[in-house]
Amino acid sequence: MYNFDEGAFELPPDWQDRSLHIFEHRDPAGGDVLTITRQPAAKGKPIAQLVTEYVDDASTRMRRFELASRTTTTVGALPAVVLQFSWFHADKGSILQQQAFIEYGDKILFLTLTSSSRTAEASVARFKGLLATFKFRRA
Repeated sequence: MYNFDEGAFELPPDWQDRSLHIFEHRDPAGGDVLTITRQPAAKGKPIAQLVTEYVDDASTRMRRFELASRTTTTVGALPAVVLQFSWFHADKGSILQQQAFIEYGDKILFLTLTSSSRTAEASVARFKGLLATFKFRRA
């Protein structure tokens, strides 16, 4: 059974959940956008290696990429790696992103909070608060 806020339906067994959730925090100073995505976990590849590969790729794709922190932690009692980094977007200026990579069964969940540099301090606190309240339905 696939559940979402507005309902539920029976998903055929040969279908894979690749859903995307987007939440927007509206703030006159500049809002945050939280996205939740998922992908199948690579068999035999530790999450730390996945994150390292992601950072290596991002550092070549994103203009002025700067990794501020990388922390190993738990989110909702599951192993996770949390990144905080900034990069430059030609139209939007300096962007702050915080990402949590969470091992969830045979998937990796990606929680990404994107903010403008003007709201960085509040955004960091908001993301920490979101992660602290995260609960999984099953592990």
